[in-house]
Amino acid sequence: MKVKVWNENIYVYEEDFRGKKISIAPKGFIELEEDEAHIFFGTIGKGPRKDTHGNFDPRFFKKLRMEVPPRNPSDSSGGKALDAIPSDQLSKLVESLVEKRMSEMNKAPSKQAK
Repeated sequence: MKVKVWNENIYVYEEDFRGKKISIAPKGFIELEEDEAHIFFGTIGKGPRKDTHGNFDPRFFKKLRMEVPPRNPSDSSGGKALDAIPSDQLSKLVESLVEKRMSEMNKAPSKQAK
């Protein structure tokens, strides 16, 4: 299924992705297959990341949003936007899931050979 990948930046976003040049206009979008879009979100484009003063250059920020059309034709929501999870929130989420799993493992009865 095709999804829209929106560029929320005020600058053109360009990246070489799987041998193709991807270019998304400011506030514009491209269409990709959903699985390709998920992979595209996880890649890091090449190019200078910092300006001459050593500060991160916003022209190279990957500010993207994915719009998935309704999976059910009777759904009239017009598609839903999936925003990328900020890395600090993702780290906290992963940490809490690991802690939860470790807690569950510690509570489970031991399976020792007799």
